[in-house]
Amino acid sequence: QTFFAFIREEHVRNPRMRPAELLRMLEQMKDENISLPLQKVIQNENGVQCYTAHGAKGNEFEYVFVIGVTKNFWENKKGNTHEYKLPDTITQTNDDVDKTYKIEVARRLFYVALTRAKKYLQVSYPIADNAGKPLENSVFIDEISEPSERINKYSVPTEELITHIGWAITPIPEIRIKLANGAWIDRVLQTFTMSVSTLTKYLHCPVSFYYECILKVPFIKNDALAFGSAIHTALEQMYKLMKKNNGTFPTQEEVLAVFKSAMYRESSSFSPVQYERRMEQGTTLLNNYYEDYIDTLVKNVEIEWMVAKYLLDGVPVTGKIDKIEFDGNNCTVVDYKTGDPDKASSTTLTAAPNDKEPNGGDYWRQMVFYKLLIEHQPNINWRVTMGMFDYVEKGRNSNEYKQIHVPMFQQDEGIVLAQLKDSYTRIMNHEFDKGCGKDTCSWCKFARNYELLRPNEQETIEIDDI
Repeated sequence: QTFFAFIREEHVRNPRMRPAELLRMLEQMKDENISLPLQKVIQNENGVQCYTAHGAKGNEFEYVFVIGVTKNFWENKKGNTHEYKLPDTITQTNDDVDKTYKIEVARRLFYVALTRAKKYLQVSYPIADNAGKPLENSVFIDEISEPSERINKYSVPTEELITHIGWAITPIPEIRIKLANGAWIDRVLQTFTMSVSTLTKYLHCPVSFYYECILKVPFIKNDALAFGSAIHTALEQMYKLMKKNNGTFPTQEEVLAVFKSAMYRESSSFSPVQYERRMEQGTTLLNNYYEDYIDTLVKNVEIEWMVAKYLLDGVPVTGKIDKIEFDGNNCTVVDYKTGDPDKASSTTLTAAPNDKEPNGGDYWRQMVFYKLLIEHQPNINWRVTMGMFDYVEKGRNSNEYKQIHVPMFQQDEGIVLAQLKDSYTRIMNHEFDKGCGKDTCSWCKFARNYELLRPNEQETIEIDDI
C-alpha cells in the first residue's frame, strides 16, 4: 500500500511518466539510500468500532449504541450548503413536501442504525449541549418509546470517569501459570511427537497445549465432536468396503448402518434429545452426500492414511490424513469437515501469514503440514499438488456443498517447517507457561481464576475427600 501510494503520487506530479523513468527513479533512490516511510494501518476487529449510520450499512454487531439522537442532528440536519436547488415553480413542490421527504429519508436511515444490532441495542440522546442549552430529542425516539420507558442518566463525575478510563487503558495482565515438576515433564516429552493438531494448538495458546497435551486433562466429547467422529467413520468404511468389493461402493443402507453403529458407540456424549436430532441430521446428510457424489467419487484413494513417526529436519512428526486422491504420483489431500459451510470463513482459514494472522490460517497450515509430511516420508514418491477441505453437509442458507481448495507453494513449506522447528524447540524447553490471554480461550480463563492448593505439612488428604 505504501509503494502504491508513492507511485500514485509520482503519477500525479508527472502524468506522462513512463515505466522506464519510474525504474530509473527507483534505482537512484536505492543508490542514495532514500527510503519510503512505511504506512501501516492497524485495526482490531474485536474492538469498539465507530460508524456513521450510512457507513454501518451491510454490517452487523453484537452490541450497538446509537448516540446523539436529537432533532437537530436527524430530521433537521442541514445537508450540503453548496447544492443547487431548483425553483418550486419548476419542481412543483413546496417546503412542506421537501421537509416530509427529508424526514422519510432520515427515518429509513434511523431504521438501518437500529437493525445493525444482533443482541443488544441502546439508543441515547443528550438533554443539553456543552453550553447547557436544552436539546430536543428526535421524533424517532417518540415513535419507538414512551417517556416513562426511558432511563434518565446524568453526568458522570470527573473522578469516576478518570478511574474508568484508567481501567480501560490498563493492559491486560499476562497469563502465567506454574508448571509441574520439570523432570516429570521431561519424561512426558521423551515420546512426544509433533502433529498438525499439536502444532496448531501450541501456536494458538501454549497454556492450552500444556493442559491438553502435557497434563492430558481428560474431557468428554461434546455432541458436535462425537457427531463428526461418527460421520468420519461412515465415510471411511464406505471407501474401505469399495476397495474390498473391487471398486463398487456399498449401498446407502450399508453406509447408514455404519453411521448408526458409530453413533451408538458415541452415545455417552449426547443427551437423549441431542442423540435423536444428530441421528436425524446424520441420516439426511449422508443420504444427500451419497446421492450427489457417489457417481463422481475418485476410487484411487488411500483412506485414513497413518504416517508412521519419523524425523523431519530433526523434529519427530506423525499424522493421520482423512483421504488422499491419486492421479499417478500426484495427489490431492482431502480433509472432511462437518458443520455449516456457509459459516466457514475460507479467506481467513486458508490465508498465508499476514498482519492479521501472523501464523497463517489453520486450514493453510494443516495442508502445508500434510504436504511436508507426505513428500518427506521415507520410501514414498508422492507429490501433493492440492489440499481440499470437503464439507459433507449443505449450507443452511445456500443449500449447496462447499469445497475449499488450498494451493501450496514452495515458500509455504519453508514457513511451516520453521514454525514446526521453532515450536518443537520451545516445547522441549518447557515454554508453555504463558497463555494467549484471549477471552475465547477456556484454559486462559481457568488460569486467571484457579488457585494451587497445597496441604500444610501437618495435614493429610484422604482419597475419599478427593
